[in-house]
Amino acid sequence: MAPYLIPFSPPRIEALYDTKFKLLIVTLKGEIDGFWLGASLSRDDHFVGGLKFLFEGYPGGLGEKPKQLIELKYELHINLPLDHFNSKSVLVETGTATYTVEIHYTGLGPKTSSDVAAVGTASVEDDVINKLNNLRISSVLPPIKKYLPGDAELTISARVPLETPSSVDIRFDPEFLEIVSSGIVNGEIVWALKWVKFPTKDDSPQLVDVDTIRGIPLPESNPITASKVIQGYIVYAVVL
Repeated sequence: MAPYLIPFSPPRIEALYDTKFKLLIVTLKGEIDGFWLGASLSRDDHFVGGLKFLFEGYPGGLGEKPKQLIELKYELHINLPLDHFNSKSVLVETGTATYTVEIHYTGLGPKTSSDVAAVGTASVEDDVINKLNNLRISSVLPPIKKYLPGDAELTISARVPLETPSSVDIRFDPEFLEIVSSGIVNGEIVWALKWVKFPTKDDSPQLVDVDTIRGIPLPESNPITASKVIQGYIVYAVVL
């Protein structure tokens, strides 16, 4: 039996992004009716263009039951902010409503309109065109855990799209990781990475993102022309 959306009002939901560890933490606190069982907060993997979470559970029978206090937390390793991705807020859907929750950054967050006004010299028209051209239909897949000893290599691969134009790119912190080789094998691009600087406890794990883009943005009248899928890898340093 599929879970049901649980009514939840008034909302007590927070979203915090730790820029050092690249970790988004969504918390939900409050009271719900006592007959709900297995209340959980999960990510909606079918939602694109941003992040959406579902507050779900199972009805536990009829009859009067006292209210229950809940406190749920969902943690997601992800690189934020992203230009093509809603990095300012997340959606949380409950049985009562879908709430927009602002993301609070512990460090540098997404640029605000005042930041753009302070540093930008482009006209309003140019700014609008640029924002439209940066729109993409996007999806961030659940991260994959990897373990990398100090003297070993980590292999990461991605399918090269058949569509033209398209691209595949890999992103990581060059202070800690480097590519030692790469190549195309049976339609997949394969990278071999190793530690250039073995991370300390505070710097482990490191995040590696593989971006697959199909299509390219076109100017002005055709802004939404590309789709992007991000596959993240959480790389833990291992001492043998």
